[in-house]
Amino acid sequence: MSDESERVRFRQVVVLVVEGLGIGAQPDAVSDFDRGADTLAHAADYVGGLELPFMQWLGLGNLRPIRGVPPADPPAASVGTVRRMADGREAQTGARELFDGTLEGLVAAGVSVRILGWLADHVDEINGVVRMGDLRGDAVVGHLIGQASPRGGAVTVASFRAPASLGGPVAFSRGLAWFDSQIAAILDIIDESTLLLVSGIGGADPTYGALAVGTREQSPLLAYTPAVPSGVDLGSRESLGDIGATLAENFDVAHAGSGRSFFGPLLA
Repeated sequence: MSDESERVRFRQVVVLVVEGLGIGAQPDAVSDFDRGADTLAHAADYVGGLELPFMQWLGLGNLRPIRGVPPADPPAASVGTVRRMADGREAQTGARELFDGTLEGLVAAGVSVRILGWLADHVDEINGVVRMGDLRGDAVVGHLIGQASPRGGAVTVASFRAPASLGGPVAFSRGLAWFDSQIAAILDIIDESTLLLVSGIGGADPTYGALAVGTREQSPLLAYTPAVPSGVDLGSRESLGDIGATLAENFDVAHAGSGRSFFGPLLA
């Protein structure tokens, strides 16, 4: 790791993961079902534009045209997209790919690891990892904020179910607006020692009705910290495991998975 990377290493990383936060079909999508999916764009077009001021500020609209979410100039975050490498559409397989063996190394290095919300039920049980799968919505955010800024190194993963996609585009848009409003509160705990990552797992195109959750889509990747310049293009990441690999590099632990860290590009 370079001297620059060591100087800017983050003591705390907060990862917000939204099931179904899709931003268009993955390049490897083969079925018409998946190739036609575009969760954010379809929801935005249906309701006449999304209102997501905080994700817009971070740079969501810089990734591709989304009605109601124009590009930020410059975006507050570094931005890219991330997709799953594993076959299938299920959120559970995507959840396992996110960390790909990273959590054991973090715990062994003395890093405090908490997983809040539904994702906790879809990762392997590991001694030392605090899993709180019963938390939902406001409770996830409340616990995240209430337990912030630990003394040692820490990773907190806060996961949220697809924003009411089964209720159609209007319900989805309202759920997404709720999530955006929670980012405002979470930003209050982000200082120069903290890295905030916002991403998703697959898509949940609300115009697909009961079939919504599970569309094989890319997700936004937003990386924010006031410690480094914003607006870095993180590119199109080929695996959700890139997030786990980035956590491993930040805390200087071994990573045996297939993911590629974007820690270096983030500091560019």
